[in-house]
Amino acid sequence: MALFALLMALTGLRTSPLVPVHVDHRLRRESGEEAAWLKAYVKDKFLMDLKVVSIEVKPYRGESMEMAARRHRYHVLYQNAEGLGPAARIVVGHQRNDQAETLLMRLIQGTGVSGLAGIPEQNDRIVRPLLGFWRDELKRYLIARDISWIEDASNDDSDIVRNRIRHDLIPRLEVLNPRAQDALAGLADRAQDYREAFRALLESWIEQHNIDLNQDTLWLEPGWQEWPHGIVVAVFLEFAMRRGIRLTRHPIRLTFKGSTNWPSGYVAVHGADGHLRVAPQADPETADDSISAISLPRSGCVVFGGHRVEVTSGIFDGQKNSGWMVVSAQRWESLRARAWMRGDRLKPLGLGGHSKKLQDVFVDAKIPQVQRKAWPVIVGGELPGVILAVPGIVVAEEARAQCGERVFYIRID
Repeated sequence: MALFALLMALTGLRTSPLVPVHVDHRLRRESGEEAAWLKAYVKDKFLMDLKVVSIEVKPYRGESMEMAARRHRYHVLYQNAEGLGPAARIVVGHQRNDQAETLLMRLIQGTGVSGLAGIPEQNDRIVRPLLGFWRDELKRYLIARDISWIEDASNDDSDIVRNRIRHDLIPRLEVLNPRAQDALAGLADRAQDYREAFRALLESWIEQHNIDLNQDTLWLEPGWQEWPHGIVVAVFLEFAMRRGIRLTRHPIRLTFKGSTNWPSGYVAVHGADGHLRVAPQADPETADDSISAISLPRSGCVVFGGHRVEVTSGIFDGQKNSGWMVVSAQRWESLRARAWMRGDRLKPLGLGGHSKKLQDVFVDAKIPQVQRKAWPVIVGGELPGVILAVPGIVVAEEARAQCGERVFYIRID
């Protein structure tokens, strides 16, 4: 009521119409009569039509009635705002006592650093202009202007946690510090300032390091473990929040140590080159996309998927040394290593041109499924390329070399 009266007093300053909405949750027997009185009072006192919306509150499993009522209430408010266009705002009456109570409730129930910021002044369409005022100040404002209001009887229900904090815990704290509520609300104010500053720092860091949080895969370049710990955690939490993932400290801690599972079917994988990839659990028959394809040197060593791939070149004399595979360099001037992909097939040397699924090649070679996705597949041409060899297992017909021809010798450790 104080919020409504103050907004009405700003008639000359408002640039958009004011639409008062009251939600009757029908959780108390007298709520319907109170809504009817309120509608008539607003019409008589302010010459305004109050919209009353009656709802049926249905909690989800494990959800309290109070939380369910809040969810339904904001659903109604958002529906009404949508009907007024994209510029419409939902203005609600939370005040400084609510801020102190919320902060104390979060401290008791457990919260992260961001939770210390309490109730924000603005969140999406929701605006809370009274967070700087105490409840008693607003009551005095109403009394001075002869404006009536209704005290919700549920505010005295001791089964509700917030009410026990308001009527029992806070008075006890005020024995120790008469300004306990001011101290709590002040902490929320300072936490909001720090949160805004950190948010700006985080956004700058995300842009500077080309982190794309809009994709369903989070990719952090090699060196991410040297970043400030809090920045990395914030990136994890932001990525998780945008996907409705409830990310706790345990999977975050494990992610810093190595590859691990996240909630909701996501997996964090440390790449061999030091990058980090967080993505939905891949089909076991698909490639590990976290391992990027790499070009092979004409002579030298590279690391791929945890394997050391060694390459030399020379003239083929017809002899095949143990562990080394021969690929024609006359036909294939450059080679790449990539991961196994669904549908991969090759024509093994000596099978008369018949093709075989790479999956079956792995099975025949008794390569465990967990190792297959990181096993290097040597290809020529543009990616995904022509499969020429699977080091340590098989060479393809397309890699066949003749005596006296320049070739690549390849092996893995």
